[in-house]
Amino acid sequence: MAFSTLSKNAFKSLREINNSASLLKFSTQSHIRPSHISQMSKALTSQNVTTLTPTLARHFSATSVNLSPDHAKSDHTTLWTIERFLSAGLLAVIPAAYLVPSAGLEYALVLSIVMHSHWGIEALVVDYARAEVVGAAVAKVTHLGVYILSIITLAGLMNLILNGGGIVDGTKKLWALKSK
Repeated sequence: MAFSTLSKNAFKSLREINNSASLLKFSTQSHIRPSHISQMSKALTSQNVTTLTPTLARHFSATSVNLSPDHAKSDHTTLWTIERFLSAGLLAVIPAAYLVPSAGLEYALVLSIVMHSHWGIEALVVDYARAEVVGAAVAKVTHLGVYILSIITLAGLMNLILNGGGIVDGTKKLWALKSK
């Protein structure tokens, strides 16, 4: 609405300036001399030109916004960078764990997969279970549920490595099963 009001006033002012007799004589000349510039400025100042008032213009600022204390103390850029490195690392850890089976690579594989999954599910919870949408209590419970799910998953996979054949061996056995 402010833009339409501003544009109406601007076009109205331009029509008034173009229609004024003092400016028409300058528009037919091929070049403008310095003496004509002062006459043009006098003609412009004598016109009724609408200036921008604070009610017509919206305040714009390039400074940072005030964030809540919890949001301000977290560094999302660093977390995003760590997530990208972990995702790229998965491209190396997964084949390495299958080509050179060892406990160290399996632990790296388990930690990488669980962290990658945790951050993905947490992003979904942050996007869709916001306090404004589902309420503060439900938002906190869903966040807690993500952490519990990640801890149980990590504990189960670590148990498989310690007491079972490991992640790689278990996956190879699943692939070897034939449907009957």
